[in-house]
Amino acid sequence: MRALPALVLFCLLALSGCISPGQPYTYLDIKFAELPTPTPAQPATNQPVTVAFAIQNTWNQSLNGVPYIVYQNTDPGVPTSGTVIVPTTLVDIPAFGSVPLAFIIPAQAPGTYTYSIILDQAQLFPERDFTDNIATFSVTFSDQDITFDSTLVPTVTDPIPSANPVNDLLSLTFSIDDVVNYVQTSPQPVPVTYTIWLNGVELGLPVTVSVLPTATTVPLGETVPTTLFSPTPVTVSLPATGSAGTFIYTIVLSTPNGYDNNLSDNVGFATFVIPASN
Repeated sequence: MRALPALVLFCLLALSGCISPGQPYTYLDIKFAELPTPTPAQPATNQPVTVAFAIQNTWNQSLNGVPYIVYQNTDPGVPTSGTVIVPTTLVDIPAFGSVPLAFIIPAQAPGTYTYSIILDQAQLFPERDFTDNIATFSVTFSDQDITFDSTLVPTVTDPIPSANPVNDLLSLTFSIDDVVNYVQTSPQPVPVTYTIWLNGVELGLPVTVSVLPTATTVPLGETVPTTLFSPTPVTVSLPATGSAGTFIYTIVLSTPNGYDNNLSDNVGFATFVIPASN
């Protein structure tokens, strides 16, 4: 049996997808190196979401001008339905390389929204596989409220009273709630910063604590799908007043990145009175 000529054998191998010995098998495909990851995963209603993903080029040559587009779907089963939130954007991807990308979803009203990222929608590149060009994911926006817990409202006390209370160190106590929506199945701890004011003058520097979800709003017939924790207690040592009188302490709660969508209950007050000596 005669062997095939070397040139004919090389051509057959090339047509079948093989290349020269010692070189990796290669084919042209554009796909997701990293699937979309929204951050935060379960945002509050006034909180924008950053979506990170990466596009991969499996070919041994660079691909320039690879397009992608992002839809907010009206029909979760149809990736091209709905509104374009990221117009067609072109990306250059090196050979055997990937490019990390990100876009921002603006804050939404409460509800679950579906988004689709489509790579090379018009099939401009002769890819081997177009079935891996779409990534669809959902984001749930929900109500979330950082507030003072009603079981431990802001209170100022004199823990070690003396004969001359104007020189006593005082103690401020309160606790913080994170009331999440029942659709948040895995809410994360929220960094909450508190500042303390005395008669309109700020005392010390702001302090940040980590607050776990403590309560949830549950419609009739729904179950609580998340683990709840105790309110976060806070105790602050206050300086002596130095004089008699009525002292009004104001505590202000704030959160970065929009975790709180109800700011009307973020201010608490505590009053402490030192009577004038006779």
